[in-house]
Amino acid sequence: MDEAGDDAESDGSEMTDADVAAVEPAGNPMALGSAFHAACQWLIEMGADVLPAERADALARLWHLTPEQRERFDAALDRWLKSSVRAELLAWPCIRAEVPFFSLGCEDEDIARYGAYAEGAIDVLATDPADPSRALVIDYKTGGTPDETPDQLLEKHALQARVYADALHKAGFEAVTVKFVRVEQANPAIFVEPAEPQVVTYNL
Repeated sequence: MDEAGDDAESDGSEMTDADVAAVEPAGNPMALGSAFHAACQWLIEMGADVLPAERADALARLWHLTPEQRERFDAALDRWLKSSVRAELLAWPCIRAEVPFFSLGCEDEDIARYGAYAEGAIDVLATDPADPSRALVIDYKTGGTPDETPDQLLEKHALQARVYADALHKAGFEAVTVKFVRVEQANPAIFVEPAEPQVVTYNL
């Protein structure tokens, strides 16, 4: 929790089924991220551009979203669906959601000092069979604060970006672009409605 009382920035992976059962009346701060990730996964797997109201309602019930969280969920999803970064993603020939990875013996010293291996799931992985040297990673982030500077954001997500890049380099990709999309934070440099999300980009 940050000082303002909002949930800390989340990639939606922290909440398990057990967490859902144990949710507090005030709402689990990780529930919004989990529901958002599930919605985006469904959109990719179904090849859809719109999340049906029935599906949104079902996710809200599943993750026990509070009314305030549901409003944030709807606003964040609308921002993502209308964003230029999503349009960029959809231009790739092959797009997969929640792609698991396992990397043994990380070459990056900063990664390796946290353990002998890294594992997890990539929110979205975009590739091009005609050019197997490149890959694009999208990582959704809910929460966060609007007062973080570009330099602070680059430092904040750098380790996670290098973990993704390390795993994909080992898989044979030479150029990996990682984009952290802060769906609840507006890009202060772009004035459109709905506001573009802040995007933190790494080319590795």
